[in-house]
Amino acid sequence: MRKDIHHDTVVRALQKDGWRIVDEQSPFTIEQRTVYIDIEAERSDERRLIFVEVKGFQGDSQVTDLANALGQYLLYAHVLEQEYGDARPLYLAVPYGAYSGVLSEELGVGIRAKYGVKLIVVDLEREEISQWIP
Repeated sequence: MRKDIHHDTVVRALQKDGWRIVDEQSPFTIEQRTVYIDIEAERSDERRLIFVEVKGFQGDSQVTDLANALGQYLLYAHVLEQEYGDARPLYLAVPYGAYSGVLSEELGVGIRAKYGVKLIVVDLEREEISQWIP
């Protein structure tokens, strides 16, 4: 369970946005397999709970980073659906650079639309959420 390089920045950005961090590295087990979702957060004023997977897109290829992030996102979305049905949304938190790169290009837009990937775009310098993309 290694944290993404931007994990703590995303935590602070969520807190600035009014979210309370319920858990980090939330474990979910199906049979003998356990996965850990980076962040569980809630907004008590809205009675809303979300899960967030942080991906920094720091590799040599944003396409490879997208493939890895998508695989993990789909796996975790499946695990959450098994546990909660559709009641607990999963978001992929990414830095603005990844969003303005491959995630805004035809490949990324198509993948996001086809698989329903929800994004939180984070301004790393300001430690703030710049955009929620359902």
